[in-house]
Amino acid sequence: MRRNLLIYQGPGAPPTPEGWHAARVTHHDPRSLCRWIDANWDGGRIALVGHGMAGLVFRHAYLIANGDDDSREHRPWAGHVSRMVLLATPSRGAGLGRFRRGGPYVTDLRIRWVDHFDRTTDPVKVVQINDPSASRDDCVDVEQFPNARHVTTPDVFDNRAILDAVLGRFQPTTPPSRPTPQPTEFLLTPYTRLGTFLDLYAQTYALHRHAGLTVTAVEGGARTLARALSRVPSLRFDTVRLDRPALPPDFPWHRVVEREQAGHITYR
Repeated sequence: MRRNLLIYQGPGAPPTPEGWHAARVTHHDPRSLCRWIDANWDGGRIALVGHGMAGLVFRHAYLIANGDDDSREHRPWAGHVSRMVLLATPSRGAGLGRFRRGGPYVTDLRIRWVDHFDRTTDPVKVVQINDPSASRDDCVDVEQFPNARHVTTPDVFDNRAILDAVLGRFQPTTPPSRPTPQPTEFLLTPYTRLGTFLDLYAQTYALHRHAGLTVTAVEGGARTLARALSRVPSLRFDTVRLDRPALPPDFPWHRVVEREQAGHITYR
């Protein structure tokens, strides 16, 4: 008989819905998590429940399983993930290191996440569970799709809240933020910090990607733009405007166009 599998990464023992097998894991690498699921899935439904940074690892693993990663390897269990529950996950990034806000890893993950759900009609429902002090703005990329829900509870580790999320017995606390997309232009100057720009880009992309994104890089701002494009492969703009760029004249901007990170590039 095929078992439904609840995969939990967080403190304490995982809650176990009736008819499910619950397993607690400790994976910090999404590919390692995918290999674990490869070995332990036997054909039933899958629920991924991750606390904190584990939620980012689970999101990345889900994209890898669906082939939305550089490997392009599609896992057979990907279509059986029925629920992803993010417990106080800082979807915008937090702290230092790989998971920091505005870091290349988190920025690339957020963009690829939005792109994936733009292209597909996956049945997975994503539930972000936060306490009342959490900022709703930190979840904009998670909430942009019909199957996404945001739930506020005083205790994100309340087993009843987790079980309700896994089994679909809940109501979202407030409607998700889906404003009308607006054309957006970014301005990079010599004083623009890379992390600040990448965080702003990911936020803007989640909300306004369909309306057109333009960037103007002035003098040393072109160096920041070049670093951003190099470190975040999914970063892209309809138009790149270079104003007296502080880069060598032979900088290979044509490769940026070839990688489809820019529709066209103009100089001033």
